[in-house]
Amino acid sequence: MEEFNICNFEVDHIIPKSKGGGDYYENYPLLCGNGNRVKGDRPTEYLRIKIKTRDSFR
Repeated sequence: MEEFNICNFEVDHIIPKSKGGGDYYENYPLLCGNGNRVKGDRPTEYLRIKIKTRDSFR
């Protein structure tokens, strides 16, 4: 299992600002840097699907 270092986390937006999401507490999840880059400006559900798909091949 991968260890997480709090210094590697980034604040993201559940609903991306480019898709109408706002700057408010409920829209700010923490993601690891790699997850944030994979997600890009897509909804958080995109990243969940990518992780589930990746894990099914392990």
